[in-house]
Amino acid sequence: MRRNVVASVSLPAEIVRESAKAAKELGKSRSELVADAMKAYLSLHKFRKIQAKLQQRPGRLRVTSEAQVDRLVHEYRREKKG
Repeated sequence: MRRNVVASVSLPAEIVRESAKAAKELGKSRSELVADAMKAYLSLHKFRKIQAKLQQRPGRLRVTSEAQVDRLVHEYRREKKG
């Protein structure tokens, strides 16, 4: 079963030039660089969604970092087990 899918996207020329340069410096293909960038973006998007939900809860937890989210998740899981 094929793990990768070919996807065609349109990007500004400057981003293509900069990504080619960065990929070369990092020893990666442009595809690897774009995949890494998308993973990072999606991770940030997920974090922001969790952060927004936590800030809507009663008591309004002010979550400002991923480390805080991790701590809260671990605390919650510990409480559920305990």
